[in-house]
Amino acid sequence: MRGNRSFRVLMVDDDEDDYILTRGVLDEVEGSDYELDWVSNLDTGFASLRPDAYDIILMDYYFGGRTGVEILREAMDLGCTTPIILLTGLGDREVDYAAMQAGAADYLEKDNLTPQLLERSIRYAVSAAQARKALLEKSVLLRTTLDNTGTGIAAFDQRGRLVAWNRRFLEMLGLEKGFEHLDGFESRAAPETDLLSKRVAERLKLGRRLVGDRTEHIGPDGRVLEVLNNRTRDGGNVIICVDVTERKSFETTLIESKSAAELANRTKTEFLANVSHELRTPLNAIIGFSELLQLQMSGPLGDPKYLGYARDIQRGGQHLLSLINDVLDVSTIESGNYDVHEEAVETNVVVESCLRMIDERVAAAHLTINCEIDPDMSYLSVDRRAIKQIILNLLSNAVKFTPKHGKVWLRVDKTGGQGVRISVVDTGVGIAPEDIGRVLEPFGQVRDMTGDRVDGTGLGLPLVKSLTELLGGNLELLSTPGEGTTVNIYLPRGRIFDQQTAEQGKQGLATR
Repeated sequence: MRGNRSFRVLMVDDDEDDYILTRGVLDEVEGSDYELDWVSNLDTGFASLRPDAYDIILMDYYFGGRTGVEILREAMDLGCTTPIILLTGLGDREVDYAAMQAGAADYLEKDNLTPQLLERSIRYAVSAAQARKALLEKSVLLRTTLDNTGTGIAAFDQRGRLVAWNRRFLEMLGLEKGFEHLDGFESRAAPETDLLSKRVAERLKLGRRLVGDRTEHIGPDGRVLEVLNNRTRDGGNVIICVDVTERKSFETTLIESKSAAELANRTKTEFLANVSHELRTPLNAIIGFSELLQLQMSGPLGDPKYLGYARDIQRGGQHLLSLINDVLDVSTIESGNYDVHEEAVETNVVVESCLRMIDERVAAAHLTINCEIDPDMSYLSVDRRAIKQIILNLLSNAVKFTPKHGKVWLRVDKTGGQGVRISVVDTGVGIAPEDIGRVLEPFGQVRDMTGDRVDGTGLGLPLVKSLTELLGGNLELLSTPGEGTTVNIYLPRGRIFDQQTAEQGKQGLATR
């Protein structure tokens, strides 16, 4: 049920009898109130056409020798937005059609005017006007938004003819000059639009095709445009132009920076590899001759101090060679030239070899090392040299950072997912949480809990991490300052080598 509503009505008619008749009809309408003003002079009527002054205008079709169509057009020219209903004493279909084409909200015959007919006509006319106003406001908002966006937008019909565009679209294609007077939302019928469509098509053909429906264009001002072509349901197209100059510039800078960083890294790697190779040759000679001096192969050295000097030379040379080997290994891995040779490796043999290499340091520090190897882990399918370096570096680190009378544990067992876990746990000084990331970076060194800098190159853990990843695994570092450190190496289950298969392989080699 419709509620009462008040309508402001202006009647423009030079016949007072028609006014009285119309007022009587409106008085009989139920459910609505009408405030009816009457003017008998057309100039006065035009003067009353203020925006929002009236909801509806009732106008006589013949007024002062002029037709309703002429009056309508003049009212429209004056900016009238109020709906106008023409009232006539004639029932002419052609006149009716002409009036509606001119913009009349309705065309009613005075002789057939009833309260219901006039009420319905007024309601529909007012509702339609309100809908047009709301649509116009949205259209203005949309146009303002599109004209002020940084993106160029244009729509084409099925024939490829330009039907709508924003100013930014023409600016990006360098076509704004000569077409400034065209409205991108209302000029589709203008003769110049065909020429503009042709110019736009010519510019868009010059683009470099990217992925899918995207193309790249260089605008007249040198800026880079990315153009996206979207098909519409009716067979037309919507073109979206985005200025990607800044993004392209950033990408170019990023690529150049990445290339420069990779070049610097390769240069560093090659330098380290070359220097390492050059140092290893004289070092091997120094170590070899120091061993001969200790053995006194060419006769007694005389003073016993000389034997101590030779021993110190040998130890220092071996330490330096070990550091150089680590540098060389890191360089080889970073350059992608580390060759992994997988084979069945007996875990006990590798562990015992590593323990022998740190025996002296363990004894000097009065440490206790406990080893536990799961029987199912007797053989691993790994690179022998890589797994040995992993275990040796972890044990060496644990021994280095564990105070006297401390403990170190080495465990090789299965994970919950049945993969391989190699754990080295110590009761050493530990690592601060903020330093954990640093010690896993090449040459990353930290101070111990006393604030003293520790010896070494900072390559131990990074090398272990890189070798672990080469074997398809990952490293986990857990540490509590003052309590100790745990390093877990996780390898996939495919690294577990069946003991029976390994034994059969050995027997097969022995019978050859």
